[in-house]
Amino acid sequence: DVALLGACALANLPSSYLSRKDKLVRLPRLQGRTCTVLGKPRSSAASAAAAGRDCSTQDWVGRRVEITYDIDGELVPSLGWITAQADDAHVVVVFDSCWSVEQLKLPRAWRGAKPNRELKNPAQNWRLLQDSASYDVPAPYKKRTYAEEVERKIMTWGPQVTDKHHHWCWIACSLGRFSTQSKDKVQAVQHRFDHINNLCTSAKPEGIPTGVKKGMVVEALRALDGESTYKDVALKFKQLYPSLCDETKISPGRKYVKIYEMAVCNSLSKNPKLFVVNKGITRKALWSLSVGVQAAIQDGSLDRLLKKRAVQRTRETMTKVKQRLNKVK
Repeated sequence: DVALLGACALANLPSSYLSRKDKLVRLPRLQGRTCTVLGKPRSSAASAAAAGRDCSTQDWVGRRVEITYDIDGELVPSLGWITAQADDAHVVVVFDSCWSVEQLKLPRAWRGAKPNRELKNPAQNWRLLQDSASYDVPAPYKKRTYAEEVERKIMTWGPQVTDKHHHWCWIACSLGRFSTQSKDKVQAVQHRFDHINNLCTSAKPEGIPTGVKKGMVVEALRALDGESTYKDVALKFKQLYPSLCDETKISPGRKYVKIYEMAVCNSLSKNPKLFVVNKGITRKALWSLSVGVQAAIQDGSLDRLLKKRAVQRTRETMTKVKQRLNKVK
């Protein structure tokens, strides 16, 4: 009977656990202690370290340890960083040699003690090293700078990460960038890796393919013989290149402007060395060909002028990309 079982449980509870109305039970908060549920003991934070969640104590996180193992009668020391702590007795260690993530028990002499007191007191096969991770405390408006050597290590270790929490904590500890106050348990070095990786791999969005070229707009404006609005230029462009003008496709964010009309307008406004406007860029503004374009038309070197500008832009873009890649290497 559930009601009888509940009455027996309430009758055996101490009065300090009951509320004033005797209907709600207030259990004490268990922090790093062992509780018993249905007769089976378990740790209140048994899976906290493996999941990378906050625990009641984090004194050992970011400490460097040396654990000696007996392998075929030979003592082999293994170095690693403590990346998480479940309770006073359990910590997670990431070893340098193989990047293995293991949840281990601290020596009994170290449980409940502060790490600084155990620097000169090795226990069992554990030894706490002097060098610990320097904490990178996030501050408002703080600009984090990274040396080239640090970025090179981040780009070398980042692609090898398989455990997103503990491996990145190991990288942060090794580089002196470890932080216990990082948002969503993501270290700053991981953000730096993602930033550099996006710079090297991402490309600028191309937008909607329209087929409208600068040379075509020059020919449309040249055919008008004088200053004209962008509407007139778009109309002449439609007469010269009807296959590129689809009246059913509206430009995104507009109600009546066609895609090819917007492409013509963008070509006019974004090429000041080819097109000149007498006033501000408005609907009634009058556009004309620049002096350089008129001279190129007379000399018959218009195609060379347009190709030269395209080559210069490509070279400038490739130079910027190479500069970014050199910083990573």
